[in-house]
Order: sequence, then structure tokens, then C-alpha cells
Amino acid sequence: MLKSPTEQILPSHYGESGMHSSPTDKVDSKDNLPRYSLICIVEVIFPLLILAIICILPVPTTIGKKISPSTVDALNITAYLGLWYEMATDAIVFKTFEKNSYCVTALYGEGGNGTLSVHNYATVGSPSGNTTFINGYAYQARPDSEPGQLEVVLYRDPSAPFPPAPYWILELGPINVDGLYDYAIVSDSLYTDLFVLARNVETYSTKYKERVSAALTSLGFVGETAPIDTYQGADCVYE
Repeated sequence: MLKSPTEQILPSHYGESGMHSSPTDKVDSKDNLPRYSLICIVEVIFPLLILAIICILPVPTTIGKKISPSTVDALNITAYLGLWYEMATDAIVFKTFEKNSYCVTALYGEGGNGTLSVHNYATVGSPSGNTTFINGYAYQARPDSEPGQLEVVLYRDPSAPFPPAPYWILELGPINVDGLYDYAIVSDSLYTDLFVLARNVETYSTKYKERVSAALTSLGFVGETAPIDTYQGADCVYE
């Protein structure tokens, strides 16, 4: 069970590979700025940037209904670990900090000290473009009462991490033969961002996409906040 760490002691493997001692953001070209995925920088500095984001994009008409959404009642941390593929996001993510991002993945591991290690990865500009990643860790702030409401800390420099930001799991798919959740719907406390994660691109597309689309509509991700597919083609170059 993850609990809020009493000290922000970072596992020694953070940053060795990139939601997987001195992590850095990696961009292969100086002409491209890092673009972060899944648990994102805008979410981390959410209190400072939310007004700016709202000015850039249309404000969802249902935003008043989305504050403090319900999260999952139970979370098997072991079944949540491992590699995830981002299958969809929303317009705020797609048009800002994931702009021109392809083949987005997240890798979660056992971080020690009651945390999950976090490693977000993407290519920029094309499926085989320059790569970018960011590292961090996550933990359950209230594991007994709200197991699906995590906090995430990301950083460029481990000595100067960003403040914790909400990482709320709204729905989980069934546990597959490998003992892992097959998909997850993730947002935050205001439904500002959306991340649909899956273990296998083909399995999700053929077996779960229709079900997840219906769930997202029920949750209120419609109109300006409707899901936008993330590119996960056969030509993707992963780590």
C-alpha cells in the first residue's frame, strides 16, 4: 500500500531511463522543447497555469459538474505497475504540453519509501522523431479512504521537484492473464486533463475502446473535453 512518504527520498534508479542519482529531461534536438505526457507539468503547476490554459482553450460547459470526481474504490498497486500506452487524451493536453507528441508511454515501478517510480516517454514530431521524457514518483495520499487518489511529483532536477499534483484514477479495466489492469482512465480533481492508458494497443482497440468511449461520455468528457486519440501506430519507436 502506498503512503505519503515522510521524507522526499528519491529511489536511486529515478532518471535512469526516463510514469519509470540525477534525472534529466531528454530532447535529442535543441530545436525541440520537452513536451511532457500523462502526469504533466501543467498539472504539477496547476494552480499557477489553469487560468492561462482556460484563456487559450474554450472552457468546458460542464466544468462546474466535474469538480471532485469519483475515483476507484480499490487499487491493486502491483496490478497497476509496468508499462502503459497512452491511447487518448483531451484537447487541453493535446494542444499544449503534448502538442506534436507521438507514441506516448508511461512506466510505473516500485519506487521504495512508499512510492511508485514514474517515467513518461514520447517522440516529438513523428513516430520516430526526437525523444523526450520526464521522471518522478507518485504515492497514495489517503490509501485507506481514497485509494484511487494519488499525488505525483515530477522533476527536472531531483533537488528541486515540482509540488505534488493530483493523479486520480476514475476507472480500471479487468485484470488480465499477466495480473495487470488492462486499461485505466486517469484525470485530476477538476477533470482538467484526461489520459486513457492501456497495456496493449491492439487489445485496447479491438476489445475495450468502445466500452471506454461510453464510460468517458458518462463521466462527462464530451464536447471540448472529448477524447482525442494518441498516435500508437506500428511505426512507433519505443524505448
